[in-house]
Amino acid sequence: MMLYYHSNTTQMVCVEQCQTTVEDNGMNAKTGYGLSLTVAVVVILLLGQAARVSAGDIIWTGGDETWFDTGNWNLGRLPAIALTDYAGIQNNGTARIEAPGAQTERMYVGGTGSGHLYIGPGGTFDCSSYLYLQSSAAAYHSEVVVAGGTATVARIHMQMSHGPALVQVTGGALRVAGSVNAVFAGGGGGWLRQGLQTLEVCGAGRVEMTSSTSEIEMGSGVGTEGHLDLHGNGILTNLWRMALGHSATGGLGVLTISNNATLNMTGNLHIGGDWDDDTASEYGASGIVRVIGGAFRTGGDIYPGYYGTGILNVDSGRFECAGNMILGYNKEGNASVQQTGGTVDIGSSLYFGYSVMSRSNTTYNLSGGKLRVRVAVTSPMTNKADAVFNLTGGAFSFWKWIGTGPSMPDLVNAGATMSPGLENAGFMVVETNYVETSSACRFRVDLGGVLQASYPQPGVTNALGYYDHVNVWGGATLMGSLDVKLINGFEETVKSTDKFYVMASGSNIAGAFANVASGERVTTLDKHSFLVYYGNNAATTGAGMDPKKVTLTGFRHFPRGTTMCVR
Repeated sequence: MMLYYHSNTTQMVCVEQCQTTVEDNGMNAKTGYGLSLTVAVVVILLLGQAARVSAGDIIWTGGDETWFDTGNWNLGRLPAIALTDYAGIQNNGTARIEAPGAQTERMYVGGTGSGHLYIGPGGTFDCSSYLYLQSSAAAYHSEVVVAGGTATVARIHMQMSHGPALVQVTGGALRVAGSVNAVFAGGGGGWLRQGLQTLEVCGAGRVEMTSSTSEIEMGSGVGTEGHLDLHGNGILTNLWRMALGHSATGGLGVLTISNNATLNMTGNLHIGGDWDDDTASEYGASGIVRVIGGAFRTGGDIYPGYYGTGILNVDSGRFECAGNMILGYNKEGNASVQQTGGTVDIGSSLYFGYSVMSRSNTTYNLSGGKLRVRVAVTSPMTNKADAVFNLTGGAFSFWKWIGTGPSMPDLVNAGATMSPGLENAGFMVVETNYVETSSACRFRVDLGGVLQASYPQPGVTNALGYYDHVNVWGGATLMGSLDVKLINGFEETVKSTDKFYVMASGSNIAGAFANVASGERVTTLDKHSFLVYYGNNAATTGAGMDPKKVTLTGFRHFPRGTTMCVR
């Protein structure tokens, strides 16, 4: 079905296209009916569609007035789903819904002029098919505001729009019942799109996707820019999957989460490219996610630079996925993650590149906040030139660092805090070398018992009786500081003879922690102290300690109960 604007009316014509195979004798090869009958059927369809749309379209003629006044509609009656009405507002008017009962099959806001639809407290609006926002010229704009009440629509399409289009939910609920293309910004008809297309959820507003297979696509058309903006206390729930920056030339999709807003997904997030088109990078499709507070959660995977260019910036708040984060999935995908604060929690693996076909450029810069992953993996085809992991600040916790491919990249720390389990007792395995390159690096050790953490006590447990442990299969080079903390009340039972092997290396440990030499004492965060032994040196050898391990022992309580009397 093709949709066309009438140049001299406010209506749209729907044309069903019929194709048939005709043999030389004029008969349809499949059905055997003559060509003349086929042409007649097409003519009937065309006339029938045009007549139905012409009779069924109801056009807003009012100003900023109530939806329920029949005098504000050109046919003198209200739109109705039962009559399969297509309602349209494009006279720069505003239809206000502040009572129950507004309905239509399809709703067109904007077109050959600007249009506005307002749903306020107490209002209900039911659109059983598409809610279209569109503007045929840059001077026109289309706007739907849900400030209260409930709006239920099958799908929202912001397309065929040279001017800006905005769906703003500041209160009440907007319920979207569709699955494929449930919310769609851009695309359609091959037009050059220019207007900014935005779905904004803020204040006390909420958007509820009621289908388990709902999709949001932002920036899907040629030159389009689609934004999903959640701020204040806005909430978007039950979204299945989303693509930011679809497959079209220059398409850009942007997701921003700030303040106390929340977005809950069940499936995958594609940042730069979609799940269907592996040519997105050739067309320049791109996506951006900005987390500046609030929370993003998904039960699926996250793909920055799926096929196109994907950027993820986390400044504060929480960004969580139960699955994998794959940077630069395939072909020429480019991915960049900048984490300056907040918490990024990846339930499975963090991949730098993915398959043997990867030729992507991938970067993760951690300069603040907390990054927790289960497994960090470099692609079989990744090398140091195209996969960069910069640890300059913040805290990094993982189960395994797996180096694959020809370069077997080292885990290089230039200023971050390595923390097995973060605030908990846990373990980490580094299958390559671990190298500290700055005195700003920190190694955080939590001691909660005499049992060394190992699988199945992974890095997110706080099980009683365990202490942190890092196993480096290659060599370990130390340069930063050692921080030690007693947890779970362990300071009450720890003995001076207890030994804690907090790091093991495949070769003799090189270097030293900047704040404590081998055989000297390190003060814990709660003012107790331990002797520290590491490296191949006289103190370690003389004490009978293993030169391939960092050992804490000789616990000493911080003196308490001292009383001073001043006369």
